[in-house]
Amino acid sequence: MKIKFISFDVDGTLVTPLFADTIWLEVLPELVAKYYNISIKEAKDKLYSNYDEIGPKRLEWYNIDYWINKYGLKINAKELLSKYKHLVTLYPEVIEVLEELVKNYKLIIISNSSRLFLEITTEPIKNYFSHIFSTVSDFYSIKDSWVYLEICKNLSILPSEMIHIGDSYELDYINARKAGIIAFHLDRSGKLCSHNTISNLKELFNKL
Repeated sequence: MKIKFISFDVDGTLVTPLFADTIWLEVLPELVAKYYNISIKEAKDKLYSNYDEIGPKRLEWYNIDYWINKYGLKINAKELLSKYKHLVTLYPEVIEVLEELVKNYKLIIISNSSRLFLEITTEPIKNYFSHIFSTVSDFYSIKDSWVYLEICKNLSILPSEMIHIGDSYELDYINARKAGIIAFHLDRSGKLCSHNTISNLKELFNKL
């Protein structure tokens, strides 16, 4: 079966975690500390504990408006994220890889990030992609196997006509494969070694 689409995760795959980590781990605690007149440490302890209570399998975890409202912060999420967009950093090989792949394949994004975050993180590279899917905003779900199948239906392709690459072993590799998609797990640490693991996006060329 001929591959028609190549799909990418975003954070940890195309862009470094710097932007997202700064927002969740530094900026929000600073705002909470200021609003409640508590120390940064107290604010971080409180927020991090709440993050853990919700967990990444619930949609609230990805929804910055949920956290802003939970703490009663008087800020606009879009304006806040835009203020830090300069922190969005592509991995070194990304542009070269996308420029080569787009010659022969349609490229898409499938990410757990909310649409609000994706508008910022994909800004430097959005022109390479025909579709950008936020699973939590578009399907109200994390990247489960049924979401991958729905996206294939949306694109009018069979799962076997798509390749997906991402850094989450469960969400990007296992769940995509359950849907019948050809998947590769991106482990940038280089510690894992298997036929379906790559440590750099350039290694994808050897798999096509």
